[in-house]
Amino acid sequence: MKKSRLTVLLLLTLACGAAALTSWSWFQKNKAFRAENAVADIEVISAQRHSVAAPEQRMLVCEYLQERLRGLGGLVEVHSYPGQQARGYEFDVHNIVADFPAPVYCCGNNTDDACCCSGCCSSDDDDCCGECASDDACCGGCSSKEAPYLMLVAHYDSRYPWVPVRDTTCSFGAADDGYGVAVILEEVRLALQKRSEWKQNLRVLFTDAEEVGMVGMKCEYEYNRELFSNVGLLINVEARGPFGPALLFETSKGNEELLDLYEEACSPFTYSLTNVVYSIMPNFTDFTIVKDDIPGLNFSTIADINHYHTSLDNFSFVNDKSIRHYGAQMSPIIEEYLCSDDYSDVDELRSDKDRSFFTIPLLGLWNFSKEGYLVLNLLILALLVIVLIIKRKDLLKSLKYALVQLLGALGAFAAGELIAWLACLVTGASFKPFGVITGVMADNVIMIVAALLLVAVFAVSYSRSSKVELRLEGTLVLLGVLSIVLLASLGENLFTLIPLGATVISLLLWYFSNCKWVLLIGIALILLHAVSFLWALSMALTIGAFGAVLLIACFDLFALSALGRLFVEK
Repeated sequence: MKKSRLTVLLLLTLACGAAALTSWSWFQKNKAFRAENAVADIEVISAQRHSVAAPEQRMLVCEYLQERLRGLGGLVEVHSYPGQQARGYEFDVHNIVADFPAPVYCCGNNTDDACCCSGCCSSDDDDCCGECASDDACCGGCSSKEAPYLMLVAHYDSRYPWVPVRDTTCSFGAADDGYGVAVILEEVRLALQKRSEWKQNLRVLFTDAEEVGMVGMKCEYEYNRELFSNVGLLINVEARGPFGPALLFETSKGNEELLDLYEEACSPFTYSLTNVVYSIMPNFTDFTIVKDDIPGLNFSTIADINHYHTSLDNFSFVNDKSIRHYGAQMSPIIEEYLCSDDYSDVDELRSDKDRSFFTIPLLGLWNFSKEGYLVLNLLILALLVIVLIIKRKDLLKSLKYALVQLLGALGAFAAGELIAWLACLVTGASFKPFGVITGVMADNVIMIVAALLLVAVFAVSYSRSSKVELRLEGTLVLLGVLSIVLLASLGENLFTLIPLGATVISLLLWYFSNCKWVLLIGIALILLHAVSFLWALSMALTIGAFGAVLLIACFDLFALSALGRLFVEK
């Protein structure tokens, strides 16, 4: 073993791990988005608990948001729906709607009496219209009735106390959904700086009573459907904890055009797999009500669960880096949609095709059509076949190692669920396999320590093994079979495809170049993906699904351990 290579490997591992966990906060080029403005709004919004159980405090937040929207120049209305009932509470719903119309210049040949004036005519020969009809009148400022709307949505009520579910007081709503409301207010301020370039209109909807079952959005969509009739894009902003990156965790169906627009985002963070995972979780947002009818994107922070819907959701835990990451992704999308002629058709973002997509830290968004993703899979499987042909003498032995590794991964799964059960037993939390578990306050520490122990087991095992190449070939066979099965059943297989692709590519480069340093390419790629993805998965699913996290981690560790051993040995 070469100590110099071992040192390089350890440094690369630390660097990639750090980049995977923090790079989302590095490349936020839009300095115009000021997180401090959002933080100031959150401080006011979260000063008191304002759930449906506290109507007076909730009304203060409602009035503050109306004042802020009017201060930005919005045409503000409050849509009230009295006498609603949910979760044992009776309450009145007060949704806030604010329109910011795009200017339509009514100079020149545009002499429609319905036009309004607020910009300047370009010459004395230009005709202004309506009440502003004079040679020195100013034109522009009317909403085009045909122009689509971009709708920004967040809810302003905080979580209510519901003892049958959790013995807790209600939250202050600093993150959920102070983040959403405050980010939208800052996005509106920023977007208005380019209002003269808008081609589409902007509408803000702050809903009430989301926490008790999306009551505010349900009322709006049922009784005021015309509010949504000309919406070409809806962006919902949520938060499931105050920390970490803002994840694009859900899109509407037929997201092909949406993902092309999302490519405008700076520091993107998303996985199409989360659409699948979220669809089977018992969670809903306002976006749930409209996502089958309106093209949309749903953003949220996801860390951590013990700050979600509890008194720990307060101003002292507000994280400006997380807030800034919303802006890094949303600001370019909002500007592009409002200012581009490409979206003048309200149906522009509708599609009957879905995309497969994921982000890798430092490498950005990887966005594929379903056909393109199939081609990528076939290409990687073809490279796998080439590697297996080169090593064909050991193929039968590699099948044995593939089975052994599968059993080992299943053992890690069982150990992860056992750890979760023991943690619940000690803390008194309710254990739910694959369920969202709260109340284990040291859950993140437990998962980190257990994951590091698993890494140590792999490091020791592979450092002593005399059959590393056979184990690696078994890993490739296992990943290849699982990739095919997952793609056929779920249409998603990134957590097996990426380690498989990175490994076969780096191995072939090594075989044909006889330079072991190329193995670092595969190691770095697997590390960047695995650390980021497994962190997001563990935060989203919580310790209740820790077994699944360890199982997937085994697939990455099988490849990493073998590549690392091949790199450092003489």
